[in-house]
Amino acid sequence: MLLTFLGRKKEGVLDGDLSHLCALLAEALQALVTEGLVEREKLESFNLPLYGPSIDEVKAVIALNKLFGIDHIQLFESNWDPYDDMENDGMCSSPQHGVNVAKSIRAVFEPLLASHFGECILDELFQRYARNVERHLAEDNTKYSMELDFHMAIGEAEANYANNSRLQRKALIKTKPVLEKVMRQVYMALLPPTMVVADLGCSVGINTLLFVSKVTSTVADAQCHNELGCHFMELQFFLNDLPRNDFNQVFQSLQQFTKSIAAGHPKGVALPPFYISGLPGSYYNRLFPCQSVHLFHSSYCLHWQSQKREAITVSLLTVLKICVFSISLFHKISMPDKILLSYLPIWNNIQLFIVTQLIKDMNKKMAYLNGENIYIAKSTPQSMVELYQDQFQKDMSLFLKLRHQELVPGGKMLLTFLGRKKDDVLDGDLSHLFGLLAQALQSLFTEGIVEKGKLESFNLPIYGPSIDEVKTVITRNKLFCIDHIELFESNWDPYDALEHDGMHISPHRGMNVAKCIRAVSEPLLASHFGEYILDKLFQRFAQIVERHLAKENAKYSAIVLSLNRRD
Repeated sequence: MLLTFLGRKKEGVLDGDLSHLCALLAEALQALVTEGLVEREKLESFNLPLYGPSIDEVKAVIALNKLFGIDHIQLFESNWDPYDDMENDGMCSSPQHGVNVAKSIRAVFEPLLASHFGECILDELFQRYARNVERHLAEDNTKYSMELDFHMAIGEAEANYANNSRLQRKALIKTKPVLEKVMRQVYMALLPPTMVVADLGCSVGINTLLFVSKVTSTVADAQCHNELGCHFMELQFFLNDLPRNDFNQVFQSLQQFTKSIAAGHPKGVALPPFYISGLPGSYYNRLFPCQSVHLFHSSYCLHWQSQKREAITVSLLTVLKICVFSISLFHKISMPDKILLSYLPIWNNIQLFIVTQLIKDMNKKMAYLNGENIYIAKSTPQSMVELYQDQFQKDMSLFLKLRHQELVPGGKMLLTFLGRKKDDVLDGDLSHLFGLLAQALQSLFTEGIVEKGKLESFNLPIYGPSIDEVKTVITRNKLFCIDHIELFESNWDPYDALEHDGMHISPHRGMNVAKCIRAVSEPLLASHFGEYILDKLFQRFAQIVERHLAKENAKYSAIVLSLNRRD
């Protein structure tokens, strides 16, 4: 048998895809009740004969029956709008989205709805439903937001990432000795005929191909010094970043890069053949077949979190109690805890809608808990701090799990990302930096340029962990062992070469820092606040940073980490 049916991705039965879809239909029906077009008793007695199971539920039934063996089972996703072909989680806003979804749902539900409520309500019902869906797809874009909104600033402008990535270049140069050591360990231990190397979060500009150059030169030197014996090695590079990355700019520079690397290499030393491919996608997803990569590299990326907005995890029983308690008040009846679960079979879509709205309201309140801060600050509540920390642990654990599956036995990873020097999470380097950016945003709010609600609902999806936090996640996952870990510092101003703590006064320091931060955060800020504020925002930010650096020298802390795959 070959069976395909709707299910759900998450284990939580209250957070299924069909729950969200049908809750919007329940909302439309509730509106018709309010207007007297549908009887309340009719609504409360209607339950869709539909259920979307999880994969584990399906497996459990098959195993229990002992009649079939599973040959293949998988879950795939498809957009609500059947005419939206952007399956890469990118948002594609269109006024037709709601209508397309409504038509699709009406085609399958119309007979059931007409039989129970009457045909007279259908046109009005699905017009309401289309508007609800359109509003939902425009607002509730948590799943898609990072892949759409997060990329480095692109284009030819002075503010783009390619022209303002000196800080990241300094990190690549700083970690060159570690990279050379890791490369030698991999090729000496494995001697693969083709070494597969992946750069995760490659972005654009000269830094992207600087990494390729370093790896290629290391292998060429090894061959020149007979470290590989008579073993001949080719290199296959995969450059990975999110789909909105400007891969065209990378590929347009390849021909010139190939010529320059050949011309800059010592005569008599042959470069190994190398091949470069682009690989769009999030590194928080699987990217490669099992055991196919020898070396993963990532520089200045893993401090970015996978989610833009933090969500609250509420236990199933807690949600049940909240929902049934709310319904109890609505019907003015008393309902003891011990009989709560007995009411599950008669839940209908309007009650499910109440649950969905409760969770959404709680999430919105949590987003506003950080006040006018945009990252962890001294005034950030502990609950918000824990959300950041939990997301870091989840993201790093997922990243390690995925890469462990993709690495060959004996494979390695070299990771560099922003962290913090101090154990105190409220006193990190990023907290000071983004505290100044928050000040700039607050000044625009005072002038009426930024809305208060917009400011209070914005939290940067970034986290700078301590070395101990990193070690804890790696130890708990038991997938890798640490070969090398260290923390190094770099001045906020990427053009300030004085790495000691002495003061170096320059009228351009504030502007240099502002350009660097704008290059990495512009798309996120533009998506949330609008592009029109950016010039004024970063002019203000540059002035604030300049005043700050006149008082004290500020540095980023970066963690460089070399990991060996456990077999």
